[in-house]
Amino acid sequence: MSGKILVLGGAHIDRRGRIAGETAPGASNPGTWFEEPGGGGFNAARNLARLGFEVTMISPRGGDPIGEMVGEAADFAGIDDRPFVFLDRKTPSYTAIIEKDGNLVIALADMELYRFFVPRRLSIRWVRDAFAATDFILFDANLPEETAAAIVARAKALRKPVAAIAISPAKVVRLLPC
Repeated sequence: MSGKILVLGGAHIDRRGRIAGETAPGASNPGTWFEEPGGGGFNAARNLARLGFEVTMISPRGGDPIGEMVGEAADFAGIDDRPFVFLDRKTPSYTAIIEKDGNLVIALADMELYRFFVPRRLSIRWVRDAFAATDFILFDANLPEETAAAIVARAKALRKPVAAIAISPAKVVRLLPC
């Protein structure tokens, strides 16, 4: 397969804890911990690169070791990683606690940094060039509602196909204006 895909959205650290036995609410539960770079946009970009697509990823990132880890993982996956780096902020994270049967107990999404991906960032020259050079645009609902609408408007103006990843029930509503 071939083709150029531009992905905009979540690229952060995913943390998952799996409880080993029966869940005991309000108590310490033995289990295992797993961390890896993830995020809706990042996971899609990584899989598209595995399928042979030429992928460019644009996402906000903190100026911290987690941000560096995400960048290294993108490079390893063959993604053309182009983050907006905020040196004074931390990279977003998703933390989930999962029961032994795989059901989600609770999750916390610390995604405040994504609100800084405002529509005016789409007017930066290298971002405009990335839009122009791609065949397809994919974004996720980690981004603000107004940014999602601006991405769709830019794709429409360029006559480029666009798709979105909903992420969660709380975030899918950000796609309504699109």
